[in-house]
Amino acid sequence: MDWTVKIEAAGDLAAEQVDLDRIDALRAALVDHSAAASTANRRYGIQLDIDATTPERAAEAALKAFRLAAERSGLPVWPVVRVDVMTVEDQEAALGEPTFPDLVGVTEAARLLRVSRQRLDQLRGSSDFPKPIVRLAAGPVWLRSSIEGFDRRWDRRPGRPAKKVAAVDNGARAAKRSAARTP
Repeated sequence: MDWTVKIEAAGDLAAEQVDLDRIDALRAALVDHSAAASTANRRYGIQLDIDATTPERAAEAALKAFRLAAERSGLPVWPVVRVDVMTVEDQEAALGEPTFPDLVGVTEAARLLRVSRQRLDQLRGSSDFPKPIVRLAAGPVWLRSSIEGFDRRWDRRPGRPAKKVAAVDNGARAAKRSAARTP
């Protein structure tokens, strides 16, 4: 079975000891494994494909190849701080997923809730309406999932709320009309 293994090493040595030439040499040493190498913030790592019967054996084989290639590339021998193993199919599926959250503005939020923008402004005043994750010059922005969650919890009542009309004494109304007619 094919596995994708990500390995990361971290240390305290000067950053110049992990230059791009050494990282490229690490990748080149593992080219038979479709390797991709990276470095940042006193870390370096590799992602490679390994054929093995179990994820444990894939991790063992990848670690052995990584350590040998790092040594040959002149990279510092730092402790491995991360090892991730997944099937190639799972990795390809994960790469197809968006990495940025689904965001909505006022117009989209109103559309999701099936209300006008004015009604959305009213709803925003309620304590159970989600807080925006950011306020831009163009207006507030929410996670789509927050607005959809509010929609599921919202006790929607159709129609306009009944207006409260003060009861007026008909006798007082008639007296006002006759007083208005008297010269």
